[in-house]
Amino acid sequence: MNDKLEKYFMDSQKMLDDAKQAEREKMLSAAGLYDTAIEYAPDEICNNPELCRRAGYTSCVLVDGQYKFYRQKKIFFEISDEEYEKICKLEQAKAALKSKEEAAPALAPMAKTIKQPEEYKIESDPPASAGYGAKYLKVLSWMIWIGGLGLAIVTGNVEEIRGTYYTYTETVFHWEIFFQTLATYAVMGSLTMCASEMLENINSIAWSVKKYRVRK
Repeated sequence: MNDKLEKYFMDSQKMLDDAKQAEREKMLSAAGLYDTAIEYAPDEICNNPELCRRAGYTSCVLVDGQYKFYRQKKIFFEISDEEYEKICKLEQAKAALKSKEEAAPALAPMAKTIKQPEEYKIESDPPASAGYGAKYLKVLSWMIWIGGLGLAIVTGNVEEIRGTYYTYTETVFHWEIFFQTLATYAVMGSLTMCASEMLENINSIAWSVKKYRVRK
């Protein structure tokens, strides 16, 4: 037989045997079929704590005045293949029973009578109208504009004294006074209208925030 082929067979068989043994030890460990014993670190690394920790010897004990690192080693029971097969079946049955017991509380609410889902609908208020304050300011702004126009016309007519020896009064219309008065009341009316618009916007924002409600 070719040496490489022989080595391949040996390595493959060893890998399968190691995997089978690891699976066997895992099952025995889950079943609790083992004893424990203390295994001390080898002499070549016993004086090096870092190497001991890397090798798994994480515990330390004082023996004869000297600290020794050790680990708990599992010593599995020697069992036959038939006994191992029976252990596997028992562990699988126990795992299935445990899964069933854990699933039972979760399935219990489903056994109760299922209620009909409640229906909900979303309602919204009708669009909010302008408040009384906004309406009042809007009317007031128009009154200021109209009244200001009339007052500008009245104040623009000024009586002036004419003549040198014989004096008399004459009504003269001053455009400068007219525009000054008109501009003053135009600004006052605009500010009042702006305040009215501001109140309307605030009212609209408040309605947009609370317009939707959930009803059964």
